[in-house]
Amino acid sequence: MRRRSPILPDVPTVSESGLKGFEALQWFGVFGPAGLPRDLVARLHGEIQRIVQTPELKDRLTKLASEPLVGTPEQFAAFQKSEIAKWAKVVKASGTRLD
Repeated sequence: MRRRSPILPDVPTVSESGLKGFEALQWFGVFGPAGLPRDLVARLHGEIQRIVQTPELKDRLTKLASEPLVGTPEQFAAFQKSEIAKWAKVVKASGTRLD
C-alpha cells in the first residue's frame, strides 16, 4: 500500500521501510463474458457500487484491512492491464519458468 493501513497505523509501509516504489495490492473484481451487453454491464456496475457503499459492507471490509474502491468498468480494465504488465516484468526478471 502507498499509505499505512487504518487498522495498523503504527506499521510502516514497505516504502517507509526502505524499498521505495514497492506496491503489491490485493484486489478483487467482477468479470463477465466477452461481449456482455453494455446496458447489463452498467446495471451490474451500479448495483455493485450501491452494495459496496452500504455501511455494513464498508465496515466489514475495513475490519479486514480492505478499502472498497469502485471505479468505472473502463478504469478497472486499465488497472487490470497495468497489473498484468507490472507482474509480467517481475516474473521475467525472476527467471521463473514453467516446466
